[in-house]
Amino acid sequence: MKQQLQNFLHSVSPSKTILFFASIFFLSLVFLTLFRFGFLMKHRLLATGIPLTTLAKSFFIGARFDMVVLSYLLIPLFLLSHIPFISLNRSKATRIVVLILFLSCMGLIFFLSLVDIEYFGEFGTRLSRWVWEYMDHPDMVWYSMWSAYPVALYLLLWGAITFIFSTFVIRISRRIFQRKRKEGFIRPLVYFVLGAGLLFLGARGRTQVAPIDWGVAYFSPYGFANQLALNGVYTLGKSWWEDNREERDEILKRYHFYPSSEALSTVQRLLYNPREKLTDSLHSL
Repeated sequence: MKQQLQNFLHSVSPSKTILFFASIFFLSLVFLTLFRFGFLMKHRLLATGIPLTTLAKSFFIGARFDMVVLSYLLIPLFLLSHIPFISLNRSKATRIVVLILFLSCMGLIFFLSLVDIEYFGEFGTRLSRWVWEYMDHPDMVWYSMWSAYPVALYLLLWGAITFIFSTFVIRISRRIFQRKRKEGFIRPLVYFVLGAGLLFLGARGRTQVAPIDWGVAYFSPYGFANQLALNGVYTLGKSWWEDNREERDEILKRYHFYPSSEALSTVQRLLYNPREKLTDSLHSL
């Protein structure tokens, strides 16, 4: 009886590839939740007076946005990992490529999540299309960052978090794929369809006709709780996507933009009188 139960469990157990992707998905979700907790701690004064149940719901809704980001990242890697003859089960080289791509992308997500914490403190909103606008003036951005924030400390923190996460992922990969077992053809195919369907659902964020939108995060009368429910990487990508729906040429025809130097000097003339002196005429307003 015991042997029959073991045989049954073996026959329905997921393939190694499915176990690997499920493991790194939930591990990534935990780390993104920790970033949201760090966001809450950094701006905890803004949470004063907000019920704990509302903050808990912010984390729940935020997990949905986290899953959207993770699903978009994992879908192409998941499909790559199931290509015949070079699948994760067969090819060590494929596992290395998938790990490098995944860890590189997660490192970028962690970096943006840290930037998002300070960005909110400065502008009162999550990362958005305005980041791309600021990137048109890298000298001003770098000057502001190095003069106002502990950049070196944040880089060390980012490196440590990325290293710890990478260590967990590599250990998971080794532990799963070092097991040798025959998986046949039908069972991996069934789990591939199931896994692809779940990732597709995760990328949409809900089962309704329209995919999830940032309006879902605005569930309470507390502005900070609503902002806490968002994911900065999601809002950055979403705003970029919506901004690029219109052709840039059409936008330039519709609006007139001043050169940066002219706009800066104009604002300086409006804000300051001749008796005042700017500490940095190239950046100060």
